[in-house]
Amino acid sequence: MKVTSSHIGLTYYHSPEDTKLGRVLLLPLIYSRGMSYPKRIDETDVTSRESNVISKSWKQAVLLVTAGICLCLVMLWPTFSSLTTVWQQEAYRYAYLVFPTFVYLVAYYRTQLLSMTPKPGYTGVAVMVGGALLWAVFIFLDINIGQQLALLLMLQGIIMSSLGWSCYKKWFPLFFLLFLMLPSGDVLVPLLRQLTVWIIDSFASMTNLPHEVQGFFVFIEGHRYVVIDACSGFTYVILAIFLNYVFGLLLYRS
Repeated sequence: MKVTSSHIGLTYYHSPEDTKLGRVLLLPLIYSRGMSYPKRIDETDVTSRESNVISKSWKQAVLLVTAGICLCLVMLWPTFSSLTTVWQQEAYRYAYLVFPTFVYLVAYYRTQLLSMTPKPGYTGVAVMVGGALLWAVFIFLDINIGQQLALLLMLQGIIMSSLGWSCYKKWFPLFFLLFLMLPSGDVLVPLLRQLTVWIIDSFASMTNLPHEVQGFFVFIEGHRYVVIDACSGFTYVILAIFLNYVFGLLLYRS
């Protein structure tokens, strides 16, 4: 039995096209008082009670995901423990919010998720095996970030195998959120430091300021300046990435 609800919100900007990023940015510029807009079409397909009932296939999928993740974390506990240790650093403290945010988003999209039928498959098994092999390689090489990446790949493989490829593919942006738990400073900090040097060099050139750049050293009028890791602004960049990604997941539908 379907229930019809009254329209809420604006009498304009209710088209699906209005949710696209480019259109959203233009909305304040195209608004005018008394503007005409196509009439809203009646929608009778509002969420029904049946759509919120968890099917047997979903119960099995949730059970497989939960059991698989718990088993994986127990087997690779030292790697997971090292990952949570990194989160204690100021730059990565946001990572403690990733999993609770993920759970919230799953509840947020509950209706859309339950409208699909999970079909467990073997595609995720290949991802799990690949993650396990990578983990073994990085254990041998003693590279912590590689072990942590392999762990997250194995978790993705468990989700993929339990839900099936079609369901995982449709909701990949949501599952990708878990990768933000990975410390990315080793990759981003050098790039951000280089960007900082480039900005200083460009500014000095535009202002005709005598200067010289040697790697991360900048010489200006006899003074030497060093662009250290703290100059990269990594803490703010990575936090902005997390917040904007979550905002995108909450706001957009495709």
